[in-house]
Amino acid sequence: MGSPGSFRNRLKLDRRLGTADTTVPIHESLDWTEAQRRDVRNYQPGLILTFHRRTKRFAPGDWARVEAVEGDRILVGRSDGLREAITRKQARCFDVAQAGALPVAPGERLLIQANSRRRKLINGQIVTVSRIDPHGRILLADGRRIDRGFRSFTHGYCLTSHAAEGKTVDHAYLAVSSTSFVAAHREQFYVSVSRGRHQVRVFTDDPEGLLESVRQTGSRLSAVELVQAPPPLRITPLLQNHVAPKNHLH
Repeated sequence: MGSPGSFRNRLKLDRRLGTADTTVPIHESLDWTEAQRRDVRNYQPGLILTFHRRTKRFAPGDWARVEAVEGDRILVGRSDGLREAITRKQARCFDVAQAGALPVAPGERLLIQANSRRRKLINGQIVTVSRIDPHGRILLADGRRIDRGFRSFTHGYCLTSHAAEGKTVDHAYLAVSSTSFVAAHREQFYVSVSRGRHQVRVFTDDPEGLLESVRQTGSRLSAVELVQAPPPLRITPLLQNHVAPKNHLH
């Protein structure tokens, strides 16, 4: 599969994306589990806490930078300059991220990755960039804007199955490499292939391994079900024809 850079270069050649990039700061999730977030030994200065649940001091969409760890408290600096103490009891209220940077151009599609009611931004939305003003604010085609204080977004050209749930397009392209088969199962595959109205194309480096993975259920099984053979998954000829040849991962 081509890199994000080469994909964006092609969009620029096709004049579907502006030629001038502006590098904007973002927060890249580390995908910590709740157990990892509760363990204060995991925190280092510079990590970012991005809040998705309201607390006494933070609203969804707010963020703070880790400055130090004292005992069972995490000392953070807010984006407005104030300092707060976070305890592990609040681990369900935030995600842990690292600071990153993203090139953005007019016409760019961005995936919003957090809710912010006051900014009218919703997690999972795909938005289109109109331009970036001199203050670093991203002005969107629908009239909204992403202020510099909101940094939970990334390029919106390829989505996970979870993020794509509920969305429908004319043509869907699904990439599943053998390294991600541990997360591939019947329910996940159904969500992915049911996004396309007219066509679904599946790209993989191991067709047989993929078919074996999607025969398994991702649902939690009872003790009785665990000792029984899983029900067979019916794979139609149409889907089989859409599996790429072996060693042919685009």
